[in-house]
Amino acid sequence: MLGIRAGGWTRIRESPLGKWWQTPRTYDEVARYFEARELAGNFRFVCGISSATLAVITVLVLASDVGPTAPVSRAAMVAVLGLAVLWAIWWWFRIPVMPSRWMSAVFVATSDLGIAVVGWVYPQPIAGMFALTTFSMISVYVAFVHGRRLIFAHLGFAVVAIIPVAVHLGEDYGAAEAAARGLLTILLVAGVPLAVQIGIWALTEDAALSARDALTGVLNRRGFDAAAGAAIMRAAQTGTSSDQLVVAVVDVDRFKQVNDRLGHAGGDGILVATARRISAVAGSAAVIGRLGGDEFAILLHQSAADAIRLVDRLGGSLTVDSGPTPVTASVGIVTEQVHRVYHDGDPDDVISELLARADLAMYEAKRQRTPAGYQRLDSVPFRRVSAE
Repeated sequence: MLGIRAGGWTRIRESPLGKWWQTPRTYDEVARYFEARELAGNFRFVCGISSATLAVITVLVLASDVGPTAPVSRAAMVAVLGLAVLWAIWWWFRIPVMPSRWMSAVFVATSDLGIAVVGWVYPQPIAGMFALTTFSMISVYVAFVHGRRLIFAHLGFAVVAIIPVAVHLGEDYGAAEAAARGLLTILLVAGVPLAVQIGIWALTEDAALSARDALTGVLNRRGFDAAAGAAIMRAAQTGTSSDQLVVAVVDVDRFKQVNDRLGHAGGDGILVATARRISAVAGSAAVIGRLGGDEFAILLHQSAADAIRLVDRLGGSLTVDSGPTPVTASVGIVTEQVHRVYHDGDPDDVISELLARADLAMYEAKRQRTPAGYQRLDSVPFRRVSAE
């Protein structure tokens, strides 16, 4: 019996639904995806339309002959109207980047509360239940950009908000009618967005695999360029004047001899170990990619002080124990002020030039064989990139 149960749980975990449940999905990953493809502005426009729609619904309810008449109810509706208008303005007129995870969660929470208020204060429960279907707009938003935790918090609140309206509906039309309308509303609010979220997860998994290096697990060249471009645009729009872009190129020393000595499997192991060392030093905020062969690239947006500390840690940590002769790596690093190198042009131009300069520094490090193992290049004038 225990074996059957264990086998059943294994099949569930390995099913598409089980894999979706086990896969962590963060808001930051989705935000980087939208920004890398320059979709953040379109996304904000659509979100602004959703907020404006809630504002229009609130105005129509207030103007309706059968709308709420009690002063407290009307005051609550006016508060919802003001909140919806503020959100619409915020979505439409703020800089066209994705909001922070915290601001996105605040948007969901306040929108949920506003929708619930509209449904609760409506004198006719059928109309109130219809108003609560607006939860589905927020459900789609949460399904697109957030993970399971906020999805289920939102859906739980929506169900709790639907119950008192369904009870009121049952008093006027009977329990069967109330149950049918309540379940239909819950299905619309919960079922469809969950299906959307699982579908997005499947597409995201395929997209992520196409942007990853199969051997090391870091980004491949195409994935690095896309993620680095999004990071540069985000840094230029949200960073301070003193923030630094740190770009590093890492190259394994004498990799051909390493391959000859250890074999291809051993060489692959060195590349995997190098990628892990880089990831451990640079941290989760870094954009890390394998450019090809034994060459890796790193991009980070940090304060000047943090950038200097990272340079020192990175330059002294890339030694892999491979037997009698440890394998070392040479590192070329470029640091530049964000607002000095990018304004509103093509971020690919910035990436190409920073990588080229870091590559020069890396070869200089190989030539000089510095004890620290790296070379900084942060004093060469940078060609300003701007829209023509």
